[in-house]
Amino acid sequence: MDEFIVTRSATLKRNANKDFISVSYTAPKKKRKSSEVKLNADKRAKNDLDVVIPTNKAKGTQQSDVKWQQEIQMKRARFDVIKFGMSGFDGAKGEEAKIALAVKLGAKPPKKKAKNYKELKLERQKLKERAQKEEHMSELGKNVAKQRFVKKPRRRDGLLNSYGVVTKTPATITNNKRHI
Repeated sequence: MDEFIVTRSATLKRNANKDFISVSYTAPKKKRKSSEVKLNADKRAKNDLDVVIPTNKAKGTQQSDVKWQQEIQMKRARFDVIKFGMSGFDGAKGEEAKIALAVKLGAKPPKKKAKNYKELKLERQKLKERAQKEEHMSELGKNVAKQRFVKKPRRRDGLLNSYGVVTKTPATITNNKRHI
């Protein structure tokens, strides 16, 4: 039994090394911008306001184009005035002005700074006490005002004084007689 019997599986195992193909996959890397593209991007960033003229704008008369150009110029002028005004601010005011401009141009406003819960609780308690004091003071003012304008009763000498004096004239006597 020295002889080796060749079977289909034996032949497949011999040829398996020959048929083996190694495949390795590398994901494509993002293309880096060339130096020219970077320079153009920097120039655009330095430019105060890039205006994109819509290409799908309906073909109109020259008047509409002139109005469009005037509107763009006015926007640029407004923006330049705001930038010039911002240049006078330093430190915190400058930061606030930049944030306000960014929000005006459509950015999301920054989140509010977090406060310590204990400090916030004390602050709210002080506000509540202050409101109660103001309410108490306003109530005191109302009471004083009510007492000040109380109507003084008239002195009454008799029953008729509160209703007036009845004068007897011949006309009233004839009208008051009972007819039997």
